[in-house]
Amino acid sequence: MDALYAKPDFTEEDGVKAGELGMQYEEMGGWNAETDAATLLSNLGIPDDLHYKMMSELENQDK
Repeated sequence: MDALYAKPDFTEEDGVKAGELGMQYEEMGGWNAETDAATLLSNLGIPDDLHYKMMSELENQDK
């Protein structure tokens, strides 16, 4: 959606499309995805400080 808003010639049609995409994102739980993922990881015993690390950054015992 950011690319849509960044268009130099943003039109009313683009605004309608952005609104539709925003509604779909909300319906799919997009606003809650990060919180839900953090809860899942915490429930699996993964410390908060590892939540945003890439797999390649983790020690083998943390994978």
